[in-house]
Amino acid sequence: MEFGYKASKEIFDEDDFGKWKFCNDDDIRAIVGEGNPKMKIAVMADVGRTDFEEDIIPKSESPIDLVRIATYAGLRNDYQYHGDLQGAHRGSQNRA
Repeated sequence: MEFGYKASKEIFDEDDFGKWKFCNDDDIRAIVGEGNPKMKIAVMADVGRTDFEEDIIPKSESPIDLVRIATYAGLRNDYQYHGDLQGAHRGSQNRA
């Protein structure tokens, strides 16, 4: 089940966009509970709108199983994608 986005609070205001624009892990846990739910939990992240170092934590600390990453044609190449995706990979590792 996909909950919403993992957007940067440095770019977007929660009062304007609501809490599911940020998918805080504690908010997800409040719905699915602790432990291993019977469904996989997913969120979406946008290149350039998500801080992969801050917004996506290691899988061992998160209820999220999958991070779907979007990018956009014409996006300025201000990012070193390899470095950004390292954080995304760290947050979406399989359960141990």
